[in-house]
Amino acid sequence: MIKLKALIVENIDSEIEMLKKYMKAGGERTTKIDSTIKSLYSKKSKYSKELKPISGEVYRGTAISKKDLKKLKIAKRDDAWLFLKMKYKSRRPVQSFTYNFDLAQKFAKYNAKPDYPESIIITKIDNNFVGNYKWLGKIGKEVGLKRNEKEVFHVGNTMNVIVRVNALSLYGLFWKKELGIA
Repeated sequence: MIKLKALIVENIDSEIEMLKKYMKAGGERTTKIDSTIKSLYSKKSKYSKELKPISGEVYRGTAISKKDLKKLKIAKRDDAWLFLKMKYKSRRPVQSFTYNFDLAQKFAKYNAKPDYPESIIITKIDNNFVGNYKWLGKIGKEVGLKRNEKEVFHVGNTMNVIVRVNALSLYGLFWKKELGIA
C-alpha cells in the first residue's frame, strides 16, 4: 500500500539506496544509476547542500581513437601534452567525472589500446553536473569505501571539453606547423 505522505513529501531516500549499491565493491559495473542520477538532478534545487557540485575543473579518464583525435583542433601544447578541443558525445545520458586528476589518469591507462591512446577529458563544472563529492563520500563510507573518489555526475549526452593526450602517442598525425615546432 502506498503511503499518502510518501507521495506528498518528495525525498531522496530511494536514490541514496541506489547510490549505496553503486558504491559497493564492483557496484559501478553491475548497477545502472542513470535514472537515479537524473532523478537527483531534477531535485537539485531542493537539496542543494547534497546535490550542488563544488565548482572547479573535473576529469574523466578514457581512451579515444587516433582517427577521432586527428579530427580535433589543437587548443594548446604544453611540453609533451596536446590539449584538443572536442564536442564530447556520449551514448549514455549520465557520465561520472572526478576532481582527482591522478584517478582519471589511472582510468585512462586502464582503457588505452594501441590505436586508442590514453586521454583525459577536462571540463569545468556547470549546471549540468549533480552531486557534491563530500556528500557522496559519506555515502561511500557507509558501504565500506576506503577513499573518496571525489566523483560528480554530468547529465546530458553532449558537452564541450578539452582532451589531454600525450603528443608522442599521436606522432605523425599532426603536421609540425600545427604543433608549433616548425
